Amino acid sequence: MTAIAEPPLPAAKLGPTPSDPLRASILEAASKPREQSTTIPAAAYTDPGFHEFENQEIFRKEWISLCHVSQIPNPGDFVRVDLCGEPMLVVRSKDMSIKVLSRTCRHRGMDLMPSGFGHPDEGNKRVILCPYHLWSYDLDGKLVGAPEMHKADGFDRSEVCLHRFRSESGKVSSS
Repeated sequence: MTAIAEPPLPAAKLGPTPSDPLRASILEAASKPREQSTTIPAAAYTDPGFHEFENQEIFRKEWISLCHVSQIPNPGDFVRVDLCGEPMLVVRSKDMSIKVLSRTCRHRGMDLMPSGFGHPDEGNKRVILCPYHLWSYDLDGKLVGAPEMHKADGFDRSEVCLHRFRSESGKVSSS
């Protein structure tokens, strides 16, 4: 999938605040003419606060490339992705469309494909199965199996689908 090139954030977004010397030094380094350019402070790559700022102001707002379509050529092919703390699954559906689904089970919030359970980062599945209570979802994110839920009054499985992230013509957005 291809990400869209968006304009950079305006300088005002990165403007320093009295309590944020890291942002001030990044802005200073980025504002210099090319012949005076320097690297940005190393803390920009290691500071948890700046990482969260980037997640909120850049990665959660802009188009992000999650995988290439060649990684998911066949129905059921998937790629596990974690973006800004959000567990996602990029999957090729039976109709050959590409879906970007949340990997969070709608029953108890379990990651449907946690790495600690031996799930590969890429592969092929016919159904997405929760390892906790065995709820199952099809490749479009629709709930197709929920053991014992037929006994629950008013339970409507059509209302319990995986969250689908916006995507279009090879682009995927985290919103």
